[in-house]
Amino acid sequence: MKGRHLPRFRLRTLMALPIAVGLMLFLVDVFYMTRTIGRATIPLEYIIQDDETWQPLAGAEIQLPGTYPAVKVRIGTDGHVRLAAEALTFDHSSLLRHTRYAYYPGWLKINADGYSMVQDDLNHFTSGILDRSVEAPPPTVIRLRKQQSR
Repeated sequence: MKGRHLPRFRLRTLMALPIAVGLMLFLVDVFYMTRTIGRATIPLEYIIQDDETWQPLAGAEIQLPGTYPAVKVRIGTDGHVRLAAEALTFDHSSLLRHTRYAYYPGWLKINADGYSMVQDDLNHFTSGILDRSVEAPPPTVIRLRKQQSR
């Protein structure tokens, strides 16, 4: 077998191989994705507390006026409130990961006697990433500040 040469790998070639494979996997992951859009009613839990003492605020009122149907609930003595909100869901899938997002088209409004009102986009108070292994996101603690006396 004189005169026949077998291909030899150089050190540079061997070093470049993992980089090329990693780049190919990254490109496949980026371009191989599907997004589905749907709706889901997601149970939400909030704990309403005093900002200074962290004690529950019994009797506060929580509203979701921008949702359909609008929700208005009085908070119990333990400061907990459970309600359900309609959300748009987005599934992002690729070869390496799967993530489910939720967008809540509405806002949250909390009133309690002697405390400053809280009103903001519902997404501000709720995590947008949903875990498929649990039925609902973990409770969100919201602390209200006492109104300043004039």
